[in-house]
Amino acid sequence: MIQVRPNAGELRSWLRPGRTGRRILSVGTMRAGSVALAAVQVLVLSRVLGASGLGSFAIITTWLLVLTTLSVGGFGRLVQRSIGKGGAEAAQSVRTALRTTSIIGCIAALLVLVIGTRVPGTDHGVIAALSLMVALSVPLFVFTATLAGLGSVGMALMPDVLAAILVIGCTLLASVAMAQVPVIVPISALLAAVIGSLIVCALAVARRIPLAGTWRRAGHPRAWDQFRDVRVLGAISAIAMLTPSIPLIFIGLLSSDEQAGYYAIAAKLGMLVMLPLQVVGLASLSELSASAQSPAVGPLIEVYRRTRRLSGLGSLLIAVVMLLALPLILHIFGASNRETAIAAAIVILAQVANSAAGAVAFSLMMLHRESVVLRWLIVSLIASVTISLIFVAQFGAIAGACATAASLVIWNLALVLVLRSLARPDGWTVTRVAEA
Repeated sequence: MIQVRPNAGELRSWLRPGRTGRRILSVGTMRAGSVALAAVQVLVLSRVLGASGLGSFAIITTWLLVLTTLSVGGFGRLVQRSIGKGGAEAAQSVRTALRTTSIIGCIAALLVLVIGTRVPGTDHGVIAALSLMVALSVPLFVFTATLAGLGSVGMALMPDVLAAILVIGCTLLASVAMAQVPVIVPISALLAAVIGSLIVCALAVARRIPLAGTWRRAGHPRAWDQFRDVRVLGAISAIAMLTPSIPLIFIGLLSSDEQAGYYAIAAKLGMLVMLPLQVVGLASLSELSASAQSPAVGPLIEVYRRTRRLSGLGSLLIAVVMLLALPLILHIFGASNRETAIAAAIVILAQVANSAAGAVAFSLMMLHRESVVLRWLIVSLIASVTISLIFVAQFGAIAGACATAASLVIWNLALVLVLRSLARPDGWTVTRVAEA
């Protein structure tokens, strides 16, 4: 029988006294290093390429993220859900996800190459690199989702760290050798990071889950039954990724690369505020998955409440420090202007609200409330698109920040109210929640 080999006692040891604190400290250290490197990357690109070059790089990487998310769909989340069950079903889930998403990713990459090279004024080298990254990032996304579900958070974060290191190093070396560094330099470094990360993560997953037979026709009788709700989860993943990316895309289309650069700086500062949510979410992923296997809602609600308090308090403390030091921070980034300052303040406050809501969407999906999550994500996406269409052309980065804030507040507030309604002491079970 095929066996998934998780870390010894991974789920059981998580529940022991003191385990939560130690795991959050460990994951926090790794994630803080990753976010710090990403901030340094934005700083280096802003100084070397200027606001316009940074904006171009941000737009390209945003398209990469959007296309990869659309290609993966809901398979990453479904793989994480199935890993908690273990055994042959989890192994088959990973193989089916890899096979299906890789085919979709190759189709998306081909479309990027065909359409992108026909758009006037595009750099064909950049389009070719983007196309190849889309094809390679899709299986990488599945591998990192699998590693996170198995508890190997360090390996799941490795691609972000490697990408930041290579982009920073190559950009600085190029700045020494040439007066004007083209955007293809950091893009090429990012491509190299994707290739290296794909190889390392594939080997790491293969040590824990047998991948032999990935490209053979699935023989497990439930290979596709377990993916019956992949369309809903795929829509959730796509919209969740599109919503914060929409403002940057509209800024690139309706405003200027310079305004896109200002927004990219503000968004990166917001990511620093969201660090506690990411840390606590990654650290509690195994516990939330295990709690969802219980026939009662109570254990998962309790885990959610505990992690929400930690993430909310941590984000609030970081936000206060960043708002007080905002003029100095923007001066370091070379963006001491009114637009960036206002946009950064708006995004920072919005991310505090986001972190205060905790891992609410993931918790609801563990309770099979995907339709509710999708409904409110669509509402937030409509709000983001509407604000961007009306105001981005005139207000640039500030309008983009307002669109991001509106979408975050709308869907987090709505989902928190939904989850609170499930916490009533009326004996509801996971089965009854799924039927509601």
